[in-house]
Amino acid sequence: MASARTKRSMPPTAAGSAFVSRRLVLALVILTALCACSTAPTVPPPPTDGRFGAPLPTSSRDLRRAAEDPCENMLTDQQVIALGLAPTTARIVDLPGTRQCSWSDEEQRQTLSLAPWAERDLLVDTYRTRQLAVFRPDEIAGAPVVYQQSAPSAPACTITAGAAQGQAFETTWYSLGRAAGSTPCESARRTVETVLSNLPPAPQK
Repeated sequence: MASARTKRSMPPTAAGSAFVSRRLVLALVILTALCACSTAPTVPPPPTDGRFGAPLPTSSRDLRRAAEDPCENMLTDQQVIALGLAPTTARIVDLPGTRQCSWSDEEQRQTLSLAPWAERDLLVDTYRTRQLAVFRPDEIAGAPVVYQQSAPSAPACTITAGAAQGQAFETTWYSLGRAAGSTPCESARRTVETVLSNLPPAPQK
């Protein structure tokens, strides 16, 4: 009988240890739950205006006619000659969503390309992607622009100009000849100024 009672009963020290262990487990569970509840929620990023920082033009121009035939409607022959290129070298290149015109001068090893986007805000896309190492915002004749180059001394310079909300054009000047006192970005800037002077005002919406 004595041996049976010994098997059924637990020593006081063992019972106390089991009770303490259960209390420790319960305390850990409660502490874990409290920590989970007190964790600060993730703050969502602030909403953007959809332009990724690209400014709006202060003077809107209409690119719809230019997009129909950029070789005829962006620069006159006299303006092409003034830029140091030959009007007879004009060549249309079809791009996804638009057409591009290119002029060249083999002797000076330079090429100008103009691509109007009448139904796409390429300036916003340029701010969003920022693909090249040099990214320099500026303004030309009331139009927000971005200069882009693979490096400051690269032979090519691209200027993306916002003509109106939802419209933009891209000017790329490639020059290996490097005429005295001129750089690709300076030539591209003169081109953008000339094109802007040719574009009609955008209709009021």
